[in-house]
Amino acid sequence: MTDMPPDEMHPLYPEHPLLEAKEKAESPLDAAACFGSSGVEAAVCEDIAKRQRLGIQKYGVTVADNPLDLHEWLQHAYEECLDQAVYLKRAMLERDKWREKAEHLAIHMVTANDAIESLTRDLWTVIGVARRCMPKKHGTIERIAANLPENAKSAGTVAGEKTL
Repeated sequence: MTDMPPDEMHPLYPEHPLLEAKEKAESPLDAAACFGSSGVEAAVCEDIAKRQRLGIQKYGVTVADNPLDLHEWLQHAYEECLDQAVYLKRAMLERDKWREKAEHLAIHMVTANDAIESLTRDLWTVIGVARRCMPKKHGTIERIAANLPENAKSAGTVAGEKTL
């Protein structure tokens, strides 16, 4: 681990300076400021403060002052967990849909690449045959071969001949 004392390692340790700053905050809504202006923890604190403001506006009371009994709090928490499960499942289904689309596109890319390679081999076969059959004085075949993309020129051998 580390040689640091517990109060410097973990913000939940009772004597941590951040908790002292929280105690000095003017109100619960200002408590997020004790964590600084950046970082994940500060973002979570800000979200909590926003939810608290929303709750006070909606219900007119803070959670601490709400008179619900333990069973009612547990029921609320349980219902929130059910909502969370629905949200997670919805996100998982959407992720799966995008994964399927990506796999579908990947298959089509492989198929297209295979077709291009096959056509390139066929083209080089035609060029090889044409070189043997056509008079060289016209240079048509050589102009065609010279204009093929470099990756097609290095596709290998065609009809026993080396490509350009």
